[in-house]
Amino acid sequence: MIPPSNHEKRLSFMEKRPGVYVMLFLFLILSAPAMAMHTAKSFGMAGAVVATVDDLSAPYYNPAGIARIKGTSVGIALGLGEGSWKNHPYATNSNQPFYEANMLEGAGYAMPVGPGVLLVGSGKDGFAYNYTGGVNEVFINSQQYVSGVYYALDMSSNISVGAGIHYLVRETSLNAPTEDSLVKEKGEGFGGSFGAIFSASKALDVGLSLTIPGDLVLSGGGEYALILPFPLVGRTKNPTTARLGVAYRPIPRLTVSVQADMVGGFSFEEYREIFDPIANKDKSARSTLEADTVVVPSVGIEYLVPFAGGSIPIWAGAAVSPHNDLRVSATAQEAETMNALNFYYYSVPCVTTLALGTGYQTEGFEFGISAQVKSGITKTGLTEDEIDINETKVVASGSFRI
Repeated sequence: MIPPSNHEKRLSFMEKRPGVYVMLFLFLILSAPAMAMHTAKSFGMAGAVVATVDDLSAPYYNPAGIARIKGTSVGIALGLGEGSWKNHPYATNSNQPFYEANMLEGAGYAMPVGPGVLLVGSGKDGFAYNYTGGVNEVFINSQQYVSGVYYALDMSSNISVGAGIHYLVRETSLNAPTEDSLVKEKGEGFGGSFGAIFSASKALDVGLSLTIPGDLVLSGGGEYALILPFPLVGRTKNPTTARLGVAYRPIPRLTVSVQADMVGGFSFEEYREIFDPIANKDKSARSTLEADTVVVPSVGIEYLVPFAGGSIPIWAGAAVSPHNDLRVSATAQEAETMNALNFYYYSVPCVTTLALGTGYQTEGFEFGISAQVKSGITKTGLTEDEIDINETKVVASGSFRI
């Protein structure tokens, strides 16, 4: 028996695993847009900071919090994470975990300008997924880059407002063992965010914000155009997120924050065309994804312990992302050779997030480190196979005032 050539292996991969493309689209949609910067505080409170944010993560959670940054500040953040998606149906061995690794990095600079505070920030958030399974081995890599400019000011003694714009780039590749890159895709777009914080009393703050990440215009295709031309175009409508939260200080040095994030439904549409040199014909397909609006509740606490002229913050938080069905449909002109690429079903998991962190801060310097643990179960495929999801991330951040 003559072993299959690399070209035949590529065709086999693409024709027998069309759901891999849907899986790729799922990761593109579910990966949240990169923010200008994470900080240990916002991460350690599970994101429940819309009413209490006062650091360089304010552009994402609530730009009004930029007005609370004192003086001129410079900060950086680094993060690492890993996880697994066990029992994934696309793996040859169901016991082989579908592995995820990700990292983030960001930097921000804030300074007083006029009556308010100007912040310039940039960030990078990336992930990689892979599983092993012979010719069906898949590696998915995605990097998101964002840069933005934001401004906030105090309208009165108890009201702060802020707004900003950002530019987002997302680069993703799907790799097979026979090629360095099977598919490459790039998305670009502009977005913005707005927010306000109202101090009802010395012990109570109310915050609200609206984040519009913006639509991404997609482009890309197959790398080996001489063998399998694979032009690819489309658009991703990223979900708009509205946040409302309350921060209450029942005793000095203790802040309890309760928050609800309403994440709007998103949609995704992509068109691709594959030329099969064996059949000497084009195979075109269009994929569409849609999901509903969900509400994500979260709670966080911050307690400051006086120490050596400063304080040691203790952060803790929890959040629950509710279940949501992701409707996926795709059509192909050559369904008989594309293995009936007509419908795939995904259930976006109900994911529980637990967070914990600490650090040290003074009037001129802040440092912190926090960790998040996520777990949940999702379903995928026509047979609704269950997938166990586990993920751990750690973020360290620091800033100082000039």
